[in-house]
Amino acid sequence: MKDAPQYGKNTNDIAKFVDRYVACKADSEKLGDLVNLQRHQHSKTCKKKQGNKICRFKFPLPPIPRTMILEPLSDNTLNEMQRV
Repeated sequence: MKDAPQYGKNTNDIAKFVDRYVACKADSEKLGDLVNLQRHQHSKTCKKKQGNKICRFKFPLPPIPRTMILEPLSDNTLNEMQRV
């Protein structure tokens, strides 16, 4: 897109840019098929343990309250987590 911020150069502006063009709301029939791919439909595996009345995958998940740029954990962080 024209004038889009570039990752690594002006990362702070990316969240603002994304918020300007992306929403959590599916208000277009054209997007219906794509949005449905992002939804969870409960099945037998959700309530695998007998008597479990809630989804074991903890769905539905609410949208995150703000746009965040997430990066993979470093090898050092992963190693520290394995030691705990």
